[in-house]
Amino acid sequence: MLKPLDIVELRVAVDSWEAGTTATVLEVAEASALLEVSDENGRALEILTAPLEAVKRLDVPDQSRLEV
Repeated sequence: MLKPLDIVELRVAVDSWEAGTTATVLEVAEASALLEVSDENGRALEILTAPLEAVKRLDVPDQSRLEV
């Protein structure tokens, strides 16, 4: 189950973004997720909505638990 701040990869093209694009989950609804696509510096490039079946959660460390 997706949750906000999860990192996902698009399984298929969504809007102008190709399959394989990574994004951050902002919100999750019953059948879709609101995603933010960012550049390598963390600047938001676009906010988009994708069907849940169009995204795959990536296994990355939980950043809220990383030591500073």
